[in-house]
Amino acid sequence: MLVHISCPETTAGQIQHDISSGAGGHVLEVSDRSAESSASAIDVGSIYAPPDPYDSVTSLREKKSTRMVEIVAKVPFKEVLDFDQHLRSKTGGRHSMTMAFDSLDRVVGQREKTL
Repeated sequence: MLVHISCPETTAGQIQHDISSGAGGHVLEVSDRSAESSASAIDVGSIYAPPDPYDSVTSLREKKSTRMVEIVAKVPFKEVLDFDQHLRSKTGGRHSMTMAFDSLDRVVGQREKTL
């Protein structure tokens, strides 16, 4: 399966390791999604929103913006089925995953022995 995973940059290294070692897949591409989204993003400062009367807590710290990374990988279908739950635990639910059929490959090595 060809898998596209969008995840925070802080967890991208762990996810790439899990794909290549645990799931038996191959990472094809890693790209920064923050550059793409900032070009088409809407400036929130230009939109009027009435003040929230229930919002009494203010912070002096600026909000952190998490950089998103897209990982493109080939992963065996059997491993993709449970991988979303694994991603949810690694990213705290801040990910998206899409998959599409890519090709059929021969099973070799340790995976062949487990069948």
